[in-house]
Amino acid sequence: MPHTWHHVSPKRRLRSFSPNAFHASTARNRPQTVQDEPDRDVLAAEAVRWWPEDFPLGFHLQDNIPQFLEEGRWREIVEGALRQWSAIPSAEISLRLAPGLTPSPDDDGEFGDGADASDGRFTIGWLPDDAGVGPLAYAVLTWTDRLRLTSCDIVFVAGTFQQLAEAGATPSELERTVRTTILHEVGHCLGLNHTEPAPVWQGPHPDLPGTSDVTLPVAPGFRPDTVMSYALSRPLRLSEDDATGVSLLYPAPGFLESRGAVAGDVVRGSDPSLFAYVQAVYPGAEPRLGPGAYAGKTGHFRLSGLRPGPVLLWIHPLLIHGPVAQSVLLGDIYLASRDPDSLDIQDQWQWVRIEAGTVVGLPASEVVTGRSQ
Repeated sequence: MPHTWHHVSPKRRLRSFSPNAFHASTARNRPQTVQDEPDRDVLAAEAVRWWPEDFPLGFHLQDNIPQFLEEGRWREIVEGALRQWSAIPSAEISLRLAPGLTPSPDDDGEFGDGADASDGRFTIGWLPDDAGVGPLAYAVLTWTDRLRLTSCDIVFVAGTFQQLAEAGATPSELERTVRTTILHEVGHCLGLNHTEPAPVWQGPHPDLPGTSDVTLPVAPGFRPDTVMSYALSRPLRLSEDDATGVSLLYPAPGFLESRGAVAGDVVRGSDPSLFAYVQAVYPGAEPRLGPGAYAGKTGHFRLSGLRPGPVLLWIHPLLIHGPVAQSVLLGDIYLASRDPDSLDIQDQWQWVRIEAGTVVGLPASEVVTGRSQ
C-alpha cells in the first residue's frame, strides 16, 4: 500500500501571514523514518529511501514559472542544486534535470497543487500567485510498505514570494531564497527531515576546561545552520551535517567503516530530557559544526557518521515553539515543542573521542533547568 507524506500541509492549508514569520525561526539532520520516532536508531535499513537501482533520479520543470523568475535562470538554479547533492563523495546518488518543460496538470494534480504521484514524473513547479501564501515550498513524497520511495514532487508557492517582494525583498534577495529553498526541498526528496536550528555559536562557557580552541567567531555572514534546517538562515552550500545525513542513507563504499558514532541519554534529574538536541562540534583552527540528532522520548540519542577524533557534544533545547512549530516539526517532536519543560533547559557540553567503526557509549548527560540565553 503506498504512503504519502507532505513536507508541509498541501494547498488547502495556505493562508495569509506576515513574511517575517519565515525569518523569525532561527536555524539539524537525520534520515526521515516512517514512524518518526527519534528513539529508534535511524539506519538506512529503517529509513524511507530510494533503492540503488532508482538512480539517477530525473526531475522535470513544470511550465508554470512565475513572472519574476526567468526560465533559463530557474533552470540554472535547479541544476545547481541537483549537482551539489550529486557531488557528495561519500554518498552514491545521482540527480538530473530533464530538458524542456512539462505541462502543469489542468486539474491541479492529485493533491490540488500540481503534484501527482501517479504521473510517473518527479516535477518541480509553482502554485500561482492567486493560490494564497504559506510556506516557501514543500515536497510531496510517496513510498511503499517496504520503505522504498517511489515519487517526489516539489511545489513552490508563488504567492509567498510575491508577498516577500511587496514587503521590500530585492530581486537578488528573492533569488537567494529560491536557491536555498530548492536545495532544501531536494534534500527532502532524498529522504531527509528537518534539522534543528543552531543558536548563534559563541563557544561554550569560558570556565569549561579544554574548550578554548572551539570558539567560533560571530562574524557578518556567518551561517551556522544547515541546508536542511527549518530556519531561513540556510547557506547556499551543503553543510557537513547535510552531507553526512544523505551519506548515512546512501553510503559510498568505505564511508560507514571510516566513521564512528556516540550514544547516550540526556536527563534532567531522574527524568529524560525529551527531544533535546545533540550537536557535534569539530575543534581546530577553524572549528565547524558536524552532525546533530534529537534525543527521543526516553532521552536516548545516537549520533552517527562522526569523524574520528575529539568531538565536542553541544546539547541544547528545541529553539522553535508555538503555532509555527507545527509546520516544521513532526509528530512527538512537535508535541514536545508545546511543553514548556522540554524547552527550559540550559546548554551543556561534553567532550568525546570518536573511533572509526565503533559506537561510544556515554554516561547520562545531565542538563539543568533554566534556558540558556
